[in-house]
Amino acid sequence: MQKIVEYSQVNEGNRSQATKLRDAPAHSWGYARDISLWRHTAGYEPAGSMARYINACYRVRWIVGDQNWSQAFKTFEEAVEFFDQKIAARI
Repeated sequence: MQKIVEYSQVNEGNRSQATKLRDAPAHSWGYARDISLWRHTAGYEPAGSMARYINACYRVRWIVGDQNWSQAFKTFEEAVEFFDQKIAARI
């Protein structure tokens, strides 16, 4: 499996699929908004004009201003713990 390929080589059969598992809506406090927990299957995802291969993982995503941030985790438990900490800290 090549780690980097031309995006034209990516199709439904080898693309990483993302599923939103949890969502925390925007709040009036803190500077972050739209915090969510995602599951990603193994496969290719966009990386500029190319695509990179990722292993299956969980990601916590959040938005600060106009910037998208994320942190990847190998296990669901690690991701949920981080997600809950972000919510509790009112980032």
